[in-house]
Parts: sequence; C-alpha cells; structure tokens
Amino acid sequence: MGKMKFLNRKSTWQRLSYVPTWIVGSNYYDGKIKTGEQVLLKPEPKNHADPLAMAIYNHKQQQIGYLPRYDAAIFTPALNNGEVKLKGTPTALPNGGRIALQLEVFLAPQAESWLSPAFGDDIKDIYHNNLLNVWNNLEHYSAETITAFRDSMRSLAHNNQLHYYTAILYRLLRGMVGELQESEQTLYRQLIADRISQLGYGKQLGSKELTVFPLFDTAKNITRYKSPMRLPEQLELTPENLLLRYPYPADAVGAVYYVGNEFEQFYYSNSAAKMQINWFKFIEAIDCSATIAGSPVKQHQLRRILLAMVKNIELDFYKHNNATVISSTIGDFELDATVKDGELIELSVTSSYWQE
Repeated sequence: MGKMKFLNRKSTWQRLSYVPTWIVGSNYYDGKIKTGEQVLLKPEPKNHADPLAMAIYNHKQQQIGYLPRYDAAIFTPALNNGEVKLKGTPTALPNGGRIALQLEVFLAPQAESWLSPAFGDDIKDIYHNNLLNVWNNLEHYSAETITAFRDSMRSLAHNNQLHYYTAILYRLLRGMVGELQESEQTLYRQLIADRISQLGYGKQLGSKELTVFPLFDTAKNITRYKSPMRLPEQLELTPENLLLRYPYPADAVGAVYYVGNEFEQFYYSNSAAKMQINWFKFIEAIDCSATIAGSPVKQHQLRRILLAMVKNIELDFYKHNNATVISSTIGDFELDATVKDGELIELSVTSSYWQE
C-alpha cells in the first residue's frame, strides 16, 4: 500500500457540507480510532464483492472498517474522478460493530457544474434541477421544510434514480439540515435570552404564600407603574380578596411567580389579553389554605437565575400557523415559546407542578 495522504485543512476546495454516516464492520478489524481523529478513505476497485467499496484506515494505515455500501456507491465514482475530497472524523465510540462518522465533502473546481442546472433530456436531470433549486435557496427554508423535501426524494435516492452527484447533494442535505438546526437553536436561544435581559422587573406584590414580580418592557420606557395598595397582613388570604392583594398592573408584559420561596413560573407575552389571562389564572390557582413559609429570591437575582436556566438548552421546534412553536425541558421545568416573523411573542418557563 502506498503512502496515504490526509486532506489538508488549508485546502482551497469548496466545502459543501457533511454527511452523517458510519464506519461499518469495525469489529472485524484490528485498527483503532479515537473520537475526533481524522481517518482516510480509500476505494478498493479490486474488491471482488463490491468494486465500489471504500475502506477506512487510521493514521497508522490500519484498517478500521468500510463506508456503508449506499454511500460508497456514490462517493467512490466522485473520488475516482477527482471531483471531491473527503474528510472523515469519528464522532462517537464503536457501537455494535459500527462507528458514527462525520464525512465532510469538498468539491473540486472542475466539478462546480454539479451546482448548475442540467439540461439533458433525462428524468434524472429534472430531479437534479429540483434538488438544486432547494440547494441554491436554502436561506429561505427552515430545517423542517428541507427535511420534508429530502424525505420526498428518499425513494429516488434509494432506488438509484438519481445521478451519483445528485445523490451526493441529496445526502449532503442531511448535514445542511443539521447545521441549519444548530443555527436555529442558537438564534432561538438568543431571542429568549435577549427578551429575559430586556425586561424590567417591577416592585414585588404579595405575601409569604405568593410573591409576584411584574415584568415591563423597558424599551417602551414604562414608568407609570405604582406599587399596589398595602393591605393589612392580618387580612385573611381567601379567593375573594386574592385579586385585591394582587391587582393586575397596567402595562405589564409578563410576571415571575414564587410560591413560598420556590420559583414556579416566568411568563411573557406581547399580547395584553394573554398576559392578563395568565395573571388571573395563576393567582386564582393558589391554595389559600396552604401555609408556606420562606423568603423569595431577591429581585436583582431573578434575571441571572432565568438566564442560567435557558443557557445552552436543547430546543424542539416546529412550524404552526406561520409561527415557530418551541419547547424544552429544563430539569423540573417546561419551557414553551412562540416566535413569529423573527420576534419572540410568547415565553413561559413553568414548574412541572403547574403543568399538571
């Protein structure tokens, strides 16, 4: 075997994206590999079982396994033609004879025609142009929409009805979805953190049973809020006088609720109607017969606590009625949010107790 060359990180070839795939058959070979260590992919044209097979080696030139057959069938011709270079990096430890592999694909200058429309009288050209239309306009689509499009082409790819280079672009859409999802995660986390940071915290209301911090939009310079009237501490806390002790503050866009000294909910909405519904619904749900002692967190600590809760959380999201609905679990809390036209319009972080 000749000296094997690894892809130079300073290569000027165009990086397209990556394909999440596998090293298979690793339990049959002695070669070892560490997570994050670059591997070499080498076609085996003399392989009698599969002339398109692509073996995978470590830096000691020890074989680790093979690229899955469905990936080798499309990448081997491109590699042999000098159209692509591949950079493989394991992303997990071996599991049942296979190792998760991130396969980055770099396109040669002479293969840039892959990214141009095809005008031959061939159904495969039509499929290629359809995929290329999405590829060249990725910035207009969400990860969810691209995934749905990719799923619509799955049978074509699996039944060898695409050009090999179209099939490569199809596989690369999987990686681009992953990159787009991470970008969307970052965007939504930032929107949530920014909203929490930008809200002003009003004077607390309440008693030892329930403490509420109204939230105001500081960008609108709301200054009209005044403390609610003081009620005698001996005033019995009953459903009838709850709303006397907790009058709805005009201009509030959110609230933080503590029961005793336990944080129960953060809520924000750009809809005054929804905010009022949340306020009255939460307060009326308080058990007036409970005796809960404790001092709630200091006002200046609220923002820091909330930002720590939402930092680096993993979000689930989907499209609904022209908006993005977001959810996540943070320990014993559930996060729910809605984003529309790039703006966070509703956000709640609620104890699982209040979700029941």
